[in-house]
Parts: sequence; structure tokens; C-alpha cells
Amino acid sequence: MAIKILSGIAVTRRLSSGNVIINLSDHSVGGDLSSDEVRHRQTLGSGRFRETPCKIVSLREIKVHETDVPFPTGGSEIDFFRIDDTEINRDRLQINWKATGRSRIEEISYLVIGEAQ
Repeated sequence: MAIKILSGIAVTRRLSSGNVIINLSDHSVGGDLSSDEVRHRQTLGSGRFRETPCKIVSLREIKVHETDVPFPTGGSEIDFFRIDDTEINRDRLQINWKATGRSRIEEISYLVIGEAQ
């Protein structure tokens, strides 16, 4: 049984929302990020995954905007962070992200592990 592992960090700071597509066969990048914006890409093993691999996708760095105007005269801002990593199969992983308000998702890390052919 051969194991294949892919990992990397998607640097998303220039976009408040978007997506990145990770090609699991050669670890190439598509979507809204350039290849330079997916850093520290590491691949252990080779071949196509036998079935849909396991994955972990997580927020690595966020920037939260705080308002300087005190309550009750100043408005309060509630920002949300969302990552969606449900689109995965033997060949690709798609990660979508969105941050609201003036806060940002700066980096998203991923790890993909499975049995390869």
C-alpha cells in the first residue's frame, strides 16, 4: 500500500473571498490564486489516489478589524470567516473562502492524505 501526502499554505490576503483548486495528481494550482500564492507545497509519494483522500483544511492566519469608536455612539461590526472544503475527489480539492467586513482571511493551510495507486 502506497501513501500519498500533499500539504501547503494558500495565501489569500489580497482577496476577501475566492477559491483555490489544488490538482492532487501534480500539486498544481488553479482558481483565484496564482501558483506563487500557494506556498510551502510539499508532496510525499506519487500516483493517483485510489479513492477520495482524507483532508484537513484550516484557517492559519486571520486579520480582525476593530472599531475605535466606543459603544453606544459608534457602530459595532461583526465579521464572519468561512472556509468551504467540501469539493474533493480523487483528482482535486477546491477550497472556497469568504471574510465579511474589513476583516480578512490571510492564510489557509491544507493537508491531504490517502492511498495512491
